[in-house]
Amino acid sequence: MGKNYKVMDGGSMRSLVIVFLLLLFFNFSFAKEIKEKKVELKEIQGKVTWIGRDKIAITYYTTPTTEEEVLIFYDKKDIKIRHRKDISEISRGDIVSIVYEEIREDTDEGEKLTFKAKEIIYIRKGS
Repeated sequence: MGKNYKVMDGGSMRSLVIVFLLLLFFNFSFAKEIKEKKVELKEIQGKVTWIGRDKIAITYYTTPTTEEEVLIFYDKKDIKIRHRKDISEISRGDIVSIVYEEIREDTDEGEKLTFKAKEIIYIRKGS
């Protein structure tokens, strides 16, 4: 037999719109106020551990025995790729250098630190 589907009546639709508007209001009313924003251009070299649609993670050495990992966001329309045609040609294990913006925002809730890649330079194939 066929399935019976319920159609929203006017009261249900009105309730749904009210809930949506409340969520929208609270989202904007609780936005963090940025007191200060500093942007600094930096560069880091390391091994790709993960690459996604808009993020890349690399490990790098802070000392000869200490390895750290960092997650850096990128915008596919805005990123420059050197020594490869596209970011899809870079894979896990490859050695890259990333020129990125370190964005420090001082908000009501504390400091927020974000990294945004401007250029990814392919150095060599991973071992």
